[in-house]
Formats: sequence, C-alpha cells, structure tokens
Amino acid sequence: MRHREDRWFPLAFVSPRIVSALLDGAAPADLTVATLARGLPCSWAEQEWRVGTQSNGTTPANPHPR
Repeated sequence: MRHREDRWFPLAFVSPRIVSALLDGAAPADLTVATLARGLPCSWAEQEWRVGTQSNGTTPANPHPR
C-alpha cells in the first residue's frame, strides 16, 4: 500500500518552466496537480512537451534548442 505522500513525490521533479507557467497563469487550462503527479518522464524537455509548455522549438526528439 502506498502512503498518501508518495503520490505527490513526483511533483518535486517537475520542470522549472512548468512551475513558472503555473505561477504565471500561462500553463494550459487543463493542467492539474493530479496530472503532473501521474507519471511524468524524468526529462524536463519531455515533461514540457507533454504538458504544452515547451519553447524554443524543443521536442522529445530534439530536447536541445538550436
């Protein structure tokens, strides 16, 4: 059985760009804490791509901007 706190543990590793978008009100409207806590990848670039906060042309296939 998982402890209640365990489900929030992944939030400690959310991309800073996603956190900033949430704080600035620029995150996608359907982005919720529950969505973030469910299985985000370790790569910040992939996280940003999945939730729609990427910039500078990054994608999971090309996580490094030119």
